[in-house]
Amino acid sequence: MNYNGDQDLKLSEEDKLILLCARTRMDDEVESEIRSILQEEIDWDYVMEKASEHKITPLLYFNLNATVPGKVPTEILKQLRHYFKRNAYKNLLLSAEMLKTLDILKKHDITGITYKGPLLTYLVYGNLAFRQFDDIDIFVFPGDVLKTKEVLISEGYHPQFSFNPSMEKFYLKSEREFLFSTKDNNINLEIHWKSSALSYSFPDDGKILGGPQNLEEVSFHGFKILNIKPEDLLLILCMHCAIHFWDHLGRICDISEFIGKYKSMDWDKVIDKAKKLEIERILSINLFLAHDLLGSELPDYFLQMKSDKDLKNLVLFIKKDIFGGVDSSFRNIKRFIFRYKTREGKMSGIKDIILILTAPTREEFKVFKLPASLHLFYYLIRPFNLIKKIFY
Repeated sequence: MNYNGDQDLKLSEEDKLILLCARTRMDDEVESEIRSILQEEIDWDYVMEKASEHKITPLLYFNLNATVPGKVPTEILKQLRHYFKRNAYKNLLLSAEMLKTLDILKKHDITGITYKGPLLTYLVYGNLAFRQFDDIDIFVFPGDVLKTKEVLISEGYHPQFSFNPSMEKFYLKSEREFLFSTKDNNINLEIHWKSSALSYSFPDDGKILGGPQNLEEVSFHGFKILNIKPEDLLLILCMHCAIHFWDHLGRICDISEFIGKYKSMDWDKVIDKAKKLEIERILSINLFLAHDLLGSELPDYFLQMKSDKDLKNLVLFIKKDIFGGVDSSFRNIKRFIFRYKTREGKMSGIKDIILILTAPTREEFKVFKLPASLHLFYYLIRPFNLIKKIFY
């Protein structure tokens, strides 16, 4: 695999095993590498711990059980099988809640669009049991946000925190999601009205997700529901990885499985939109991570960038960060600088930094309940919270 070519990236045999199993499609080369690794003594406690951290435990079980069950200690395989079944049950529960919520919104003439969670797992992985997810994400158009909130509360959903009217108006401009829990089984539901984090700036108020023309109807176990077209959804997933700083391998696995599923997507459209939004570098980083770590094929356009030294350094930094190879000293500051470098437009990078430093987040709203006359103080509280997070 390509990760072996990174001289500065030192991976244990256990890390390599996790990478080889973090996929839905096996070939002879991958199976051969797995068998070769399992000839050595493996720290299975480490493998189990890291697979859980990377959110790829279901794939680890599926691939080990399908290829080399006799090479895995009986107790380890038993634990993996138990987790696989439990995860499948949980995902079915989340799927049922997703369909129920979408139906409620539809009955009130609200367009609900689910784009991660159960639908992404079903369409891209081909099996609800293969992916770990913990909540339901539903996008509604901005004009429907308050109506959606009222409808869900009337149906027994519990908002995770509430606002007075003036604070709510400020929150709608400053944030991008309302959080709810369901009345019956305490499932977390996120209602989004913006398709990317507010700490990212886009030229000319550009948006990743446009209007209804960017949607398509898909089948989910016989139910017809709306989904975002692949060209836009890929960019949203790439931005989601960047927002969370590629904090686990499962996010890269999503990108790898996605481009493997939608090989015929309109790459010219993807690239053109990424350039307009000045996130082509973020798109490239995601694709190179999927290629280098999980063997995904790169479109010809991106093969030309393999010699880009700056891009290669950015990708290597994330690989090291994922596998514990980044010096923990000033790690958050390094990530801060890295964030600026991921934008090809310097002004976009500068605006991003300003937004990170000043734009209030859900953390500020949860801790501080300020009256309407003091809402601007949220912009002053944010830097102190960020400094605390960076240094402590």
